Amino acid sequence: MNFSSGSIEFTVNGRLHIVDRNLNADTKLVDFLRQTALLTGTKWMCREGGCGSCVVGFSAINILTNKKESRAVHSCLLPLLSCDGSEITTVEGIGNKKDGYHPVQSQLADMNGSQCGYCSPGMVMSMYSLLQKNSGEGVTMKEIESSLSGNICRCTGYRPIMDAFKTFAKDAPQELKSRCVDLEDLGDAICPKTGSACQGHCESNGLAKVVDGKIFKMGNWYRPESLEQLMELLSSFGGEVKYRLVAGNTGTGVYKDDGPYDVYVDINKIGDLYQVSKESPLIIGGGINLTVMQETLSSIGSTNPDYWYAVTLAEHIEKIGSVPVRNAGSIAGNLMMKHGHREFPSDLFIVLETVGAKITIISCKREIQQLTLEQFLETDMNGQIILHVTLPPLSTDHIIKTFKIMPRSCNAHAYINAGFCAKISPQENIRIVGKPTIIFGGIRTSLVHAIETENFLADKFLDDEMTFQNALKVLDQELCPEEHLLNPDSDYLKTVAQGLFYKFVLTIIGDKAAPEFRSGALNLERKMMSGKQDYDTDSKEWPVNQPTIKVEARAQCSGEAKYIDDIPIRVDELYGAFVLSTAANCLLDKVDASLALKSDGVIAFFYASNINTGNVFFFANNGLNCDNNEEVFCSGKVLYAGQSLGLVVARTQKQAIEAAKLVRVTYKNHQKPVLTIQDALKDSTRIQKHSVSGSRQVVNVGDVEDGLSQSDTVVEGEFEIGSQYHFYMETLVAACVPVEDGMDVFCATQDQEAVQSAVSNCLNLRNSQVNVQTRRLGGGFGGKISRSTLVAVACAIAASELSRPVRIALDLETNMALTGGRLPYYCHYKAGVNKDGLLQAVDLKIISDCGCSFNEGTAYIAASFAKNCYASKCWKITPLLAKTDTASNTHCRAPGPIQGIAIIENLMEHLAHVRKEDPLDFRLKNLNRSDENEFSALQHIISEVRRSSNYDERYRQVNEFNCNNRWKKRGINLLPMVYPMYYSSYRYNVLVAVNRNDGSVSVSHGGIECGQGINTKVSQVVAKELGIDISLVSIKPTNTLTNTNGSVTGGSKTSELNCYAAMRACQKLKKKMLSIREKMQYNNWNVLVEKCYNSNVDLTARHFYSPKDDLTGYVIRGATVSEVEIDVLTGEKLIRRVDILEDAGLSINPLLDIGQVEGGFIMGLGLWTSEKMIYDPTTGKKLSRGTWNYYPPLNNDIPMDFRITMLKNAAHPFGVLRSKATGEPPLCMSVSVFFALRNAVNAARIDCGDSDWFQMDGPATIDTLHKLMKIDPSKFLF
Repeated sequence: MNFSSGSIEFTVNGRLHIVDRNLNADTKLVDFLRQTALLTGTKWMCREGGCGSCVVGFSAINILTNKKESRAVHSCLLPLLSCDGSEITTVEGIGNKKDGYHPVQSQLADMNGSQCGYCSPGMVMSMYSLLQKNSGEGVTMKEIESSLSGNICRCTGYRPIMDAFKTFAKDAPQELKSRCVDLEDLGDAICPKTGSACQGHCESNGLAKVVDGKIFKMGNWYRPESLEQLMELLSSFGGEVKYRLVAGNTGTGVYKDDGPYDVYVDINKIGDLYQVSKESPLIIGGGINLTVMQETLSSIGSTNPDYWYAVTLAEHIEKIGSVPVRNAGSIAGNLMMKHGHREFPSDLFIVLETVGAKITIISCKREIQQLTLEQFLETDMNGQIILHVTLPPLSTDHIIKTFKIMPRSCNAHAYINAGFCAKISPQENIRIVGKPTIIFGGIRTSLVHAIETENFLADKFLDDEMTFQNALKVLDQELCPEEHLLNPDSDYLKTVAQGLFYKFVLTIIGDKAAPEFRSGALNLERKMMSGKQDYDTDSKEWPVNQPTIKVEARAQCSGEAKYIDDIPIRVDELYGAFVLSTAANCLLDKVDASLALKSDGVIAFFYASNINTGNVFFFANNGLNCDNNEEVFCSGKVLYAGQSLGLVVARTQKQAIEAAKLVRVTYKNHQKPVLTIQDALKDSTRIQKHSVSGSRQVVNVGDVEDGLSQSDTVVEGEFEIGSQYHFYMETLVAACVPVEDGMDVFCATQDQEAVQSAVSNCLNLRNSQVNVQTRRLGGGFGGKISRSTLVAVACAIAASELSRPVRIALDLETNMALTGGRLPYYCHYKAGVNKDGLLQAVDLKIISDCGCSFNEGTAYIAASFAKNCYASKCWKITPLLAKTDTASNTHCRAPGPIQGIAIIENLMEHLAHVRKEDPLDFRLKNLNRSDENEFSALQHIISEVRRSSNYDERYRQVNEFNCNNRWKKRGINLLPMVYPMYYSSYRYNVLVAVNRNDGSVSVSHGGIECGQGINTKVSQVVAKELGIDISLVSIKPTNTLTNTNGSVTGGSKTSELNCYAAMRACQKLKKKMLSIREKMQYNNWNVLVEKCYNSNVDLTARHFYSPKDDLTGYVIRGATVSEVEIDVLTGEKLIRRVDILEDAGLSINPLLDIGQVEGGFIMGLGLWTSEKMIYDPTTGKKLSRGTWNYYPPLNNDIPMDFRITMLKNAAHPFGVLRSKATGEPPLCMSVSVFFALRNAVNAARIDCGDSDWFQMDGPATIDTLHKLMKIDPSKFLF
């Protein structure tokens, strides 16, 4: 064979890049963009194609049509070597501050679709690529929603992102279109090739090279350009070489541990693999990506009557991954993933096998075979490739249904998928002609067809209930699901499989089924999402109270905003990667790094025994309720699986990560890990009362025992709430640089003082020698308070030991293993009411799981919120802490309040249920009336949301719907909330400095911009106080010089208090300038500044906010109405509508505060419905790591109808500038969705004859909901 070696060529934003050195075949495009092209606008987080932050535009020549095609791809999965001849477009290439922003960028920014901004470049490029792909045809709202289904945003709640992009849709409602730039302005966008206005008709760049008769080779990467070359190459490998065929490379995001491979073979230039024949039979090449397949099926389904069913397959394929995954992933690649991993629930395999498709393969000996998909699974594919798939024509007397049941609405692997196909004889009372096709995925690896059931149903009459019930029994016997820790239990899988079969039969029977059963045939139907936002704004107060976009929004949407890992790499910089434990509750035996130290590029390995520094990053009795020291590197006792054992330092990040895998660790004295509060309760040493500042926190009002004894109705029960990973899009990252007087630390942290203190202690430096700086965070939510300190200190240790700069940036899987999340909770409760239903006594024992230490417990906070807005004669609330063998948990948005409010609301539901009272009526009569003003204020909010949401009529409609539908149930809930806000002992510095040359103002404040908009609010306050335009105000990065002794950013207070300090600083500055101003005949800021300077007035002012400022706390009130729908047969859910009314006072910035309400609520939605932590009970290892095993909400999980109102005429006299905090209260109201789901479940249980109270814990995942509805397949009736 002849090989051609040399270089690869491609353009990035129109600039030609030639790579002529031997690249590692595993080098990804994202790393080239960030480290070589220095285009850091493209982010990375998961490195598995599951988060969307790395999306870029990819254009290449279609080898069949010779036309350029554009699409969105994940740069974290795309090998750089496969980019030869392509055009890459990043967020920087479509617009920027200097040349002008692309309308997609400006629209997202201007409609408040960017909060922390870390996901924004990926969002922008997903939308931009969709517009490019559909250039000239326009896009629909449905296409826009679909294009974003793989992009995670933890901040915004998605609504403003979708609204911003839907303004470009040709079918958008007029209200949205009116907020859009002229669509013709899209033509004025910056062309990444020419730098001029885009004309929309670029031709190929001509980079793609054809090497006649030669196979391109670079290192261990091969690229044949014909089928013959490929066969010859595979033949040369024999059986000795382990190779990987590469098309889209998306499989590496799922199965990361496949390999290692000796060689990689790029098949993207082989035209024979991309052939499509739309005649009968339909043939689609194995190299075709899933998007093209989906489009082909949609097209042929409407034009070729032999393939009427193709639209059904296309709709199912749309549920595979996300748009960038489908744009890159090939048919053959997906099927080969199923071939190599039989447990993989391939949706493509399901739909193809359902219709009897066949696979044609060719061997390196040029032998061609056509196989069924089952035969393919048993075929040795070494030396063979998939040429194409062939789909048969089917007559219209076939009925075809396919299903995918997954843990959230999209971008997740199936828990169970299924396909059904039957030929029906309508003349004979719905008789099956021959055998039907019944197949399942996700049940067990050996099951494809339910053969016994297929045989039983051959030529049977389906509308005969006895026949159907007997078929269910046969199916029940042959399913035999396998247990897997990450999947629902076997009972769920078996019952849902039978339910899907029932859905199929109901589809066939149609109107012959009784009306109440017909909805079982239908899937939940999600309509286009819509939202409304309503708030007051007073132009007389502007720029305060003005709905202003974030000052850095456009920089975030163009990739110009810099985060810690975007800091330019220094020439001598090194990278660190953690070695983590794989077991919990044991002792460390040996750590052998010898193989790692021999690896290329490895400089050192640091662990507890060989460092010359301290080894503690979190100190006991140092705030945050810290009872225990926490180690940087484990010194003996392994507390949890995922604990840091050491740090490998190497010249590149990849070298460090790969070397870390080579460190061999052994353990001894294994004990069974304690992973839950229930297990911890069995060991008294693992439980302690929660003490704060030395006092035991117990709420004790009245005699609870006496109150219970005098109650007419007493209930007792338990309630559990799971953990939640913060899921900040920017993982933990730190860069440490040794300097002449100490250490510069650039750290993604919410608590710079803690980082400064920990680093100085470990390195034996004075605090003044450690300089910490943070420009912004890509999300925080409390997860970057104490946990960021671990990464910063480990990084500083390595930098100190080596006297070189070191950087650590965690991948998502490591981040999730290393750190804890929101504290899980358990509550035992007992309460009683009198004959009128009024609370007499409430006894709550509230336990929070702190993880492997007693640090950062939040039980006392939960206890302080557990009354919510209700009154009882007697209260006893006891907060306790539990210690388990999991990562130390930490503060997470609304830490304690959300659990406390949920606990009391669950109790109210229980009491109302037992007394057979309407839950809302029961709540209303138990509202706290001790303060008439507070009572009236809350009552007003409840009445208003009840009216505006049309609650009473919808409540009636829900009950009517439930009476008429056995297999779909709805629930509705109205939940009130009070959220006391206290300022505690926070301290912040604000410095305001006026530049005398142009009057511009520089501000340094004590908060960290995490997406909450603190920079914007401070800018508004400064502009208002000084009487200048907001454009003159510039916010500088926060650091430990200007914010010495500053407090943590958190608790929703930071923005308010820094705004207050900024206001006071400005007032001090104005006082200095007053004597000069009084002498001026007219008001001119620039003249005033110049005169003050010439008069030697100090044009700087500072205010240090502290408890001495004596700000008065206040109460935030709100109420939420949530309506949901559940598919009883599967447990799937739909959030139909949510109405939120919150008192935000006179909002400093209503646009930002609306965003906080929406984002907080959707984060809470994840806590209550989909985000579940799963551990290996033997090792204690956290299994919920990564985007494929942990499920924060996506854009199609949010309410279809999402309405936010901020209470009008609500200026608050005690709030800063009459405002109130908004970051955390909405999270507490999200439990309304949980109780709406509970009501829907209860309706299903009533149909089963069970009206008793039942315990439902959070999160209410689809398998939890399904199990609680007590589905009995023997009741699957017609």
